[in-house]
Amino acid sequence: MRVAELAALTGTTVRYYHHLGLLPVPAQRAGWRDYDLSHVARLSRIRRLASRLRPSAVCLMAQPLPPVLRRALKRALRHPAPPRRPARAPSSTT
Repeated sequence: MRVAELAALTGTTVRYYHHLGLLPVPAQRAGWRDYDLSHVARLSRIRRLASRLRPSAVCLMAQPLPPVLRRALKRALRHPAPPRRPARAPSSTT
């Protein structure tokens, strides 16, 4: 099975993430890129992050980012934040 299929992405999208520097290019074996589970996990995090952003913010990912922002984005992809708790409804006191 291909890494793009596992991450529910297209091959073009995976190469695009390589181009942006969000996903490291793995070593090749017999002419094929040798992805492991860490690549699949990272692709899933990138996809989840991109789905949370507005379309205009996703377009910004295609632009050259300053090194500080690129490092921050890569750090966020390596160490995702824990899920947020849903807000509690205010209690009504009468």
